[in-house]
Amino acid sequence: MGKYVNGGKVVLPEKVDYDDAVREVASLLRVGARPDGKHRLADLFLSKHMSKWAKCKPFVKINQSTRFDKATYEERRLADFGLSIPYATSPDLLVSRYYDAGDKDNGWDRQHPRGERYKEPLRLFDFNGYFHNAVCPFREISFPSRATNKAGRKISVTMLTSDAGQESDSIKMKDIDTIANCYLTLQLKHEDFGSGLIGTYIRTISADSMVSESGGESVEASLENLPTGNWTIVPFFSQQKYGTEQDGSQIPASYRYYPIPRSVVGHMELADTDYKALGFQGYKNAVTAVNPVYSVIYNFMIYNYSASVKTFDNIIVQARYAGMNKDIVTNLDTENGEAQVVLSGITVPSGSAKDAAQSLDDPWAIKWLTMKIGEKLYNSASGIEILIQLDRGEPTFRHTIMTTATGTPEYNPDVDAPIIPIEE
Repeated sequence: MGKYVNGGKVVLPEKVDYDDAVREVASLLRVGARPDGKHRLADLFLSKHMSKWAKCKPFVKINQSTRFDKATYEERRLADFGLSIPYATSPDLLVSRYYDAGDKDNGWDRQHPRGERYKEPLRLFDFNGYFHNAVCPFREISFPSRATNKAGRKISVTMLTSDAGQESDSIKMKDIDTIANCYLTLQLKHEDFGSGLIGTYIRTISADSMVSESGGESVEASLENLPTGNWTIVPFFSQQKYGTEQDGSQIPASYRYYPIPRSVVGHMELADTDYKALGFQGYKNAVTAVNPVYSVIYNFMIYNYSASVKTFDNIIVQARYAGMNKDIVTNLDTENGEAQVVLSGITVPSGSAKDAAQSLDDPWAIKWLTMKIGEKLYNSASGIEILIQLDRGEPTFRHTIMTTATGTPEYNPDVDAPIIPIEE
């Protein structure tokens, strides 16, 4: 604790020891001394360690005849509290310029006075009230990585902020004049957009209220009947309100669109079913090289696209000779090796929200399963089918495995690695 810096906050009385005050602020901002051992006031304004999110700090969009610490809240707000806010004229440009640039604040920065030459005075007292531990008012917006386009399905996005009233030392979202009258907006774009496909292949939807109004921090987008496949989701602040989901051809370039700090572009796989099985296989010779019979070592994943955790209590996995009934049957040809495995208590997390208890490195909304099926399946020219029924009433997923003359694995999953979709 110094005379002028306490707990990361600069407090400057009307009478200060100038050199001591500059030295303490320089230490806070990690600004070194000049070769003569002294600190220069001008060096403080260029520190890359100054928090852009502090309400009190030097900046230029204010009456330069007024000391910053004497400015009113309204004067500071209209100057965006010294923030430099980037924009683009389309969501695509937001992605290429800011979201993909590797800066966690997506181009948001601070202004700083440049000196008398530019009629921007450098004043020690403009640091009065500066709080070095100020926090960003925005929190990362999260998106589901998997979802379904069934009736009534949607994604709901809420922009978490640290708003706590205008008197705190950190800038709050509603303090920022440039975005106060903008709308939190999402653009959803399908991977096939651009080949003459618009309409349902691109959607833009805004919050009902402006950022400065109640409810302006949340937006919902319907997924009902959208094309399946991979989608990107771009969050941004828009000067224009998109009150209904509409195609991208109607988004004018005459408006400004602002990136959101600490947020990223979402990538979502959209399916037409709540639960899906994907699998790959290897199999081994179970008995001898003469008239060999086989066991199937089968690996598959269950994807949960729904908004809630799902526990499966009657998963049926059957190994059968190909070309027979396409559904799960009860009359397996067990004499010739057909067999099944029944699994219960298999819980798969939701694809719409990450379980906070899981490590960030853990896969989520996925359950990996490996099992051995059968002991005396014969080599078959038509192949062996794996059928999976996740639950009663759910679709049956089918995957044909072609056996080989030697009984060696068709491919090595550790080397070949592809995930082969199981036909529904």
